[in-house]
Amino acid sequence: MTAFIFFFAASEFLAGLICVSLGAYVLAKSRQRLNWLYFLMTLALFWIGANGAFIIAASSAQLAKFYMISGLIGWLGFFTLFVNFAETLSEARRKLWPLLSLVAAVLFVVFALTDYYIVGMSQQYYGYDYVPGQLNILYILFYLVCVGLGLYSFIKVYRAKEYYRRTQGQIMIIATFIPLVIGTLTDQVFNLIGFKFPPLAIHTIALMIGTIGYAILRYSLITQANPAHIAEATAKELLDPLILIDQSEKINYVNPAASRLTGFRADELVGREIKFIIPSFVGEAEIITELLGKSRRPTGVNLQAFPISGQRGWVLLARDLTEVLRLRKSIQKLNSELNLAVERARKINKFLMSFSGMIEPAKLAILLRDMQTDDFEIATTFKGMDELLGEYSKLYAEKNQLQDESDAKVREIDYLTDVTREQKDLLQKLQTEYEKLTR
Repeated sequence: MTAFIFFFAASEFLAGLICVSLGAYVLAKSRQRLNWLYFLMTLALFWIGANGAFIIAASSAQLAKFYMISGLIGWLGFFTLFVNFAETLSEARRKLWPLLSLVAAVLFVVFALTDYYIVGMSQQYYGYDYVPGQLNILYILFYLVCVGLGLYSFIKVYRAKEYYRRTQGQIMIIATFIPLVIGTLTDQVFNLIGFKFPPLAIHTIALMIGTIGYAILRYSLITQANPAHIAEATAKELLDPLILIDQSEKINYVNPAASRLTGFRADELVGREIKFIIPSFVGEAEIITELLGKSRRPTGVNLQAFPISGQRGWVLLARDLTEVLRLRKSIQKLNSELNLAVERARKINKFLMSFSGMIEPAKLAILLRDMQTDDFEIATTFKGMDELLGEYSKLYAEKNQLQDESDAKVREIDYLTDVTREQKDLLQKLQTEYEKLTR
């Protein structure tokens, strides 16, 4: 074995190893269907790379042919998975990959049991390589059809309106042209015309897979994140205590708000029965009950129980009524103040009506007539009127101040009502996400 053969075989194996390592990393980031398909493609490439290295470094032509047939399984499987991956990315309605899987199985049987694909193996300066048979063109056509279908799906993604999907499609189109041009030229065209050149298919496919992996990691939509992580993050940010219990009424999860209200750490509650902290729990939809904390001092809560589909447990939302009672007292105080303000306004209006009755036309005519005869009487009359007008101004200003305070209290009540409604909507979304996870 020459040094060139050794390093070339090592490069094939290393290319497959890098691919499967990248696939495992992408899968660890998210267990979505797309990531699983990507990992399976890299696993097929590792199989191809390992067999490619064994072909190049084989000790005999018979052994090299065995590894060639073994590697063919990887290639046919990879192309089928590639179409499945592309269709999944584009959300295609018609799935062609099951039909292609059947075609791939038929091709493998024909190629493995006959000499129509591989006539034999020949020793080259870069190691063993296969001599193509009459049906080698079928393999090339199958390869081109799969790549073409993948490109078609990527183009559909590129035409999407969303920036992330459009960018993913653009990167994957460019990545697919790498093996389509270089790999086809070195592994197929040169071989058909009899020009022996080191096969670079696994190397070019590795470049394509690396580029596609970058597109998945860099431009994934937020909706492709793990739903379990989204649900957990939502529960942690929820202001109200949230508790998950199974069908045997044992606590499976508590959020930080529940820990703060009870005083127990999450690990101190998980595994205990729910009646340890809510003795009166009976699975009702909504009740007013007591929740026992670490000090065993009861806290009034509004407990809502949402059953999990399949009768697998409940999602409990325990809203602390301490704040609700405080708000209720505040509302009652506001109502009292508002009633008092209305009553005072009514008295002010009554006073104004009485005041307006004092200024009759006859009295005003007498007052104007006396202004020319008795200066002292005029001064005394106007002095009383000035005092009356000053008192009226004070009462009117006080009435406006009370009205402004009443309006401010009403706005505060409206704000607290909106906050309560938003929390209930958030809980409903959390329940929906949890049911999706547990199906």
